[in-house]
Amino acid sequence: ESWLSEEQEAELTAKAEAGEIRTIRDGVEWATGHGIEYTYWGMRSVFYRLGLKKKVPRQKAPQASAEEQEAWKKGG
Repeated sequence: ESWLSEEQEAELTAKAEAGEIRTIRDGVEWATGHGIEYTYWGMRSVFYRLGLKKKVPRQKAPQASAEEQEAWKKGG
């Protein structure tokens, strides 16, 4: 059973879809702001149950060249 009410789950889902909550840690902080204590793994279960996904971009190598990557994508 979830510690979040249906309204809170709807709010969490809306904020995640709007990009305001991007990571599970953001979800934990959001819940804490509403007076509900969740661990990382507890919020991970909430994300899974609600069908939410982490929206964190992959890291880029410091020596990566955007121009060379585009040229490679175009076959050259």
